[in-house]
Amino acid sequence: MRGNVERERQQIAKYERRLNMAPDVEREYRQLVRDQDIAQNQYREIEAKLGDAKIAQMLENENQGARLTLIIEPYVPSAPFSPNRVGIVLLGVVLGLALSAISVAVRDSADPSIRSARDLAEITDIKPIGAIPFVLNQDDKRRRAMLWSVYGLALGLGLIIATSAVISFQT
Repeated sequence: MRGNVERERQQIAKYERRLNMAPDVEREYRQLVRDQDIAQNQYREIEAKLGDAKIAQMLENENQGARLTLIIEPYVPSAPFSPNRVGIVLLGVVLGLALSAISVAVRDSADPSIRSARDLAEITDIKPIGAIPFVLNQDDKRRRAMLWSVYGLALGLGLIIATSAVISFQT
């Protein structure tokens, strides 16, 4: 009976050791499952990279061109960057005024006519004794008034067109 009791105690101790080892075995099992999942994911990634490399090699061998990938989505502006229409209109007005002033100066300097006593003195280096003043008659006054009114009308019309162009380009 004593041998039986001793054997039963050994068996109980053996079962207790196995019960104490059960959490360690379960923890090791979970670690092995986790390692297996990581290895499977790495295997899938390597297979995908290998497939991409085979496709790239095939394209390179067949000279079919390069494959481009979009890294960053392009920025689409809300308003056009160019052309700056207001700036172009203002530049046109400024350049038009400058060109007209230059053309008037060139035409005036290229005109060979003598209009005053000063012009005669500059050309001949001799002071004139007297000068006949220019007298305007009614036809000359009417022509001059008509010319100034046409110039004023053209200037006003140009300003109205430039202003309306600037306003319409801003909206």
